[in-house]
Amino acid sequence: LCTAGLILIVSEGKKISSSAQAISKIPTKAISTIMPNVIAFLVFLCGCLLLFSGASSTGTHRISLVKEFVPLILIEASHFYGSIAGIILIGLARGLWLRLREAYSLTIVILTIGSLATLLRGLHVEQSMILNIVILLLYVSRHRFYREGPILKKSYSPLTITIASGVLIFSTFILTFTYKHTSYAHQLWWLFALDGHASRSLRAISAAIGGLIAFITFSIFSTARVVVKTPSKEEINSYLPSIQSSDNSNAWLAILGDKSIIASESKDSFIMYGAEGISLIAMGDPIGKKEEFSELLWKFRELADEQGAYPVFYEVGPEYLTEYIDLGLAILKLGEVALVQVQKYSLDGGKKSSQRQAYKKLEKEGYTFDIIQVPEMPNKIDELHLISNQWLNTKNSKEKGFSLGRFIPDYILQTPCAVIMHSGEIVAFSNLWLTESKKEYSIDLMRYGDKAPKGVMEFLFLKLFLWGKEQGYENFNLGMAPLSGFESHTLAPIWHKAGIALFRHGENFYNFQGLRNYKNKFDPIWTPRYLASPGGLALPRILTNVTTLISGGIRGVFGK
Repeated sequence: LCTAGLILIVSEGKKISSSAQAISKIPTKAISTIMPNVIAFLVFLCGCLLLFSGASSTGTHRISLVKEFVPLILIEASHFYGSIAGIILIGLARGLWLRLREAYSLTIVILTIGSLATLLRGLHVEQSMILNIVILLLYVSRHRFYREGPILKKSYSPLTITIASGVLIFSTFILTFTYKHTSYAHQLWWLFALDGHASRSLRAISAAIGGLIAFITFSIFSTARVVVKTPSKEEINSYLPSIQSSDNSNAWLAILGDKSIIASESKDSFIMYGAEGISLIAMGDPIGKKEEFSELLWKFRELADEQGAYPVFYEVGPEYLTEYIDLGLAILKLGEVALVQVQKYSLDGGKKSSQRQAYKKLEKEGYTFDIIQVPEMPNKIDELHLISNQWLNTKNSKEKGFSLGRFIPDYILQTPCAVIMHSGEIVAFSNLWLTESKKEYSIDLMRYGDKAPKGVMEFLFLKLFLWGKEQGYENFNLGMAPLSGFESHTLAPIWHKAGIALFRHGENFYNFQGLRNYKNKFDPIWTPRYLASPGGLALPRILTNVTTLISGGIRGVFGK
C-alpha cells in the first residue's frame, strides 16, 4: 500500500509539475493586460458585498464585542457609510474598466473606508480581508490605470446604471427578507440602539438609493466629451509641404484650423482629426509618406486609448483597410466618391449633347471662366465674400465643418479660385484644391450669387474638367455620394439594406439619389469610402458624433 501510494504521489507530482510549467509559459504581459478588467470586476463584487452586508443583520455576538471599544454613533456611521461606499464602488468599477487614473486613486480611498467600516460596524474581519486583498491587487497594477478624464462623465453608461439598480433591488429584497418579522413604523428611521439592526439597514439602503439617484441625475445633465487642441497658424503652415505634395486633394482640409493634427516622428506625415462626444474622429487616410502610415495609425490609436475615446476614421479609401482592421476596428461603407478622368473627358458625342448645348449657351451669353491665383486673391476676397453670403441666404443654410470648408478669409486666401464672370463681375466661384503630383484636384466651396444664371455650376465643372486636362491632371474629385453603391443582395448586411432604403426614400432628409444622378452624368469612376471605428453597441453613438461634428452641432443635424 505504501509503495502504491508513493508511485501515485510521484505520478501526480509529474502531472502537476507539467501543468505548472505550461502555466508559467503564459506571457506575463498578457496577464497584466487583463488585470484591470479582473480588478474592475472584483471591485464591483466588493461593492455588492458592502451593500448586501449593510442590508442584512449583524450578529448580536459581534455587536456585543464591538460595543466594548466602539461608541454607538461610530457603529451607526460605519453602517451608513459602508453602504454608500458599496454603491460608489459599483460606479467606480466602470472607471477602472476604462483604466482611468482618477478611478484608481478614488477606489483605493473608498475600499479603505469600506474595510474600516466593516470592522467598526460588526467586526467583519473576513470582509475586511477581502477588501484589503483587492487594494493590494490595485496597487500592484497601478501602472495599468493611465487614462485621464473625469470619472463621473466617463463612467456614465446605461448598463452601469441598470446593473447598479439591479444590485440595489436585490439588496432591498435581502432587507425585507431578513426583517420580515419586523413591522414597519416611522420610528424605525429615528431609532439608534445597539439592537436596532433593522433601523441601521433601512437607513443604509436608503442612502445607497439616494446615491444612485444623484448619479443618474448628474449623468442626465452631463455628457462625456473629448477635447482637442487646435494647431496655431504657424503649425499649420509647417505642414503645407506635405499637403501640397499629397496625392489626396482632401489634405487641404488641414489648413482650416478646426482640426487637431498628430504627426509622425519625421513630421512629414500627419493625421488631422476632431473630437465630438467621446470620439476622436480622423478625417480620411493619413497624409504624407506611405511608409510612415502604419506607425502613424497606431499613434492615433494610442492617443484615443489614453483619452478613453473611440478611435474613428471617417471617409477612408479601400487602400489601407487592412491597416484599420489590424487596429481592431470594424469597417462600414459610407458611400462612393466620383472621380472624373479628365484626360479622357470630352464634350463630343451624342451622350454629351445636352451638356454641350448648355455650355455653348452660357459662352454665347458672355460668361467666361478664369483662375484667380493666390497672389491675386486679396484683391477679390470681398467680392467672393459677398457672393458666399448671397448663396447662404438663398439656401437658408449655415456653414458646415470638418469634412467641408467654410468661408474663412485666412483659409480662402491660401488657395486659388475658379470663377465664372460676366461683364467683368464674378457671379460664381469655387476654391481649388490642387496637388503637385497632379493625380487629383478638386474644389471645396461652391458658391454663386444672385446674378448667376441657371446651370452656372455645371458650366463651372465643365470648364474645370477642360482646364485640368490642359494642365495635365489625371482625376477631378467630385466628392462623395453618401449611401450609394450599397449591395442589394438578399444576404447583404443589414446596414446596406437600411442604406438602400434611405437612399431611395430619404428625400425629406437629403437628396441622396439626386446627388448620385447629378454626378453620374459626368461619367465618373466610383470609388468606395468607409468608416473605420469600433463596432457593436458603440456604433450608433459614433455615427451620431460624426454627424454632429460635420454639421457643426446638434442644431445643424436637424437644420440646414
